[in-house]
Amino acid sequence: GAAGLVLGGPVLAAILGGTTNYLARKDVDAASEAVKGVAEKGIGVYNYVGKLLVDNDVTGKLRTAIGKSNPETLDTLESTWNTVSDKADELAVADILARALGVTGDALEKIVDAALVYADENGVADKVKAASGEALTKAKAAADQAAASK
Repeated sequence: GAAGLVLGGPVLAAILGGTTNYLARKDVDAASEAVKGVAEKGIGVYNYVGKLLVDNDVTGKLRTAIGKSNPETLDTLESTWNTVSDKADELAVADILARALGVTGDALEKIVDAALVYADENGVADKVKAASGEALTKAKAAADQAAASK
C-alpha cells in the first residue's frame, strides 16, 4: 500500500494494499509467503530505524537545534503534537483504524474469492486471453500497414 502511494497515488495504494491484504490472508500460497516476508522485513527496518533514532537521540538533537534557532517554532510543534496525540487517544483512532482494516480485509477477501469463483465458472480468463489476442493481432496488422504505406 505504501509503495502504491509513493508510485501511483491513493488509487494504486488502495489496490496494492487490498491485494497485499488478500494475499497475506492465504495460508499455502507462495505469494502469501512472499507478502508476509516483505511485511516482516519492513517492520524490522522500521524497528531498526526507530532504535537508531533513540540510540543517537536524534529527536532530542533536532528539538535542541530547532529550539536554538526558533523557540516559537518548537513551542508550536510541541503544542500541535500534544493536541493531536490527545485527540487521537480521546477518539481511540488506532483501535478504530485497526477494526476498520480488519472488516475491510474480511470483506475484500470474500469479494475476491467470489470474483475468482465467478471468473473460473464463466471462463473469464479464456475470454480475456482471446480478446487480448485479437487486439494484439489487429494492432500488429495496423502497424504493418502503417509501415508498408511509408
